[in-house]
Amino acid sequence: QLVACLGFGAAPSGSVRLVTEYLDGGSLSDIAVKKDGLAGDETVLLHIAGEALKGLAFLHARQLSHGAVAPASIRIARDGRVKLADAGFGLDGPAQYVAPELKGSHTGAAEGDVGSRSGTAEGDVWALGQALFAAASGRFCTRQLGGEPKLDKPFSADAAALVLHASRRDPELRATAAFLLEAPCIIRREWPFSP
Repeated sequence: QLVACLGFGAAPSGSVRLVTEYLDGGSLSDIAVKKDGLAGDETVLLHIAGEALKGLAFLHARQLSHGAVAPASIRIARDGRVKLADAGFGLDGPAQYVAPELKGSHTGAAEGDVGSRSGTAEGDVWALGQALFAAASGRFCTRQLGGEPKLDKPFSADAAALVLHASRRDPELRATAAFLLEAPCIIRREWPFSP
């Protein structure tokens, strides 16, 4: 569930260029910016959630964090494959996808500053919860920017609980990726794409 790095080389500027696997369906940000997001398509939301959670659980089981989970880093193929991009590159995600406990966590930073941070497993799960809410609703969780989002109908209570437990402000109360993978709405989901 991670985008493969196929190669790399030096750019004329001296920076490094990466060649990565291409997924032809865009990213979750393409869905999140639509007026109504997924417009109530819970099957697709839960499929994306389950596949992204598999990628995070894989990283977290190896004591690694993604560090930049955001809608743009959740890539989708037209055949339904979902993969996480940009894992482990030391990139910072957009401010609205930085867990509250990580804001201002770098040395000398003021509270709320959005400079360089190190990612955590808890921060990855929080960012995924925020990204899922944005994709489901077509808007960012503006309640306390980075608050605990609440999905309303037509989404089920199970889908709403999944997003809520991923987005708990207190990292001690936040569910892990492995725990969320065992949620009934993830386990019993059906494949939403035609073969």
